[in-house]
Amino acid sequence: MSKKYLLIVLIITLLIVYFLPSTEFSKQKLLLDSLKQISTIVLAITGAWAAIIYPESLKNIIYKKESYKEDMSSIKNLIRPMTTSVIILAIIVLIEISAFTLKLIFIPHDYIIYLRKIVFFIILNLYIFQIWTLILVMLPINDSYRKAKIKTEKNNFINKKHKNNIVT
Repeated sequence: MSKKYLLIVLIITLLIVYFLPSTEFSKQKLLLDSLKQISTIVLAITGAWAAIIYPESLKNIIYKKESYKEDMSSIKNLIRPMTTSVIILAIIVLIEISAFTLKLIFIPHDYIIYLRKIVFFIILNLYIFQIWTLILVMLPINDSYRKAKIKTEKNNFINKKHKNNIVT
């Protein structure tokens, strides 16, 4: 995501959070749990795809064999979404630990409202980044599918043309 789009997203989410009333953490926790499940699923799926599609590349990367730099370029479309999902999961865990800890100490109500808004701002942005990650996962797959479909159509066209030339 370019810096321009990132800035636009941050401004939009900031405006949303600013104009919405404060949401209790128990309701935000539902969003966090849902996001945690989505991130875990994305991490598991991309990890499985990497292991299935690029088993040798993974071995070369892990053991830093000679070709690991070329392998990194071939597998980067799956590593980035995995990394993003891990970062999102880590932030969720930090939010949950922080929320639990803050409930144990006295905080004036005015500050609690601001903290809720900050957490909601973070949650909105994490959702946006997770959606972006899903798009990043699907783009290479869609591109490969499209290329395979074009190749199949070309082969079918050539075969039909070849059959018509033989018959006539």
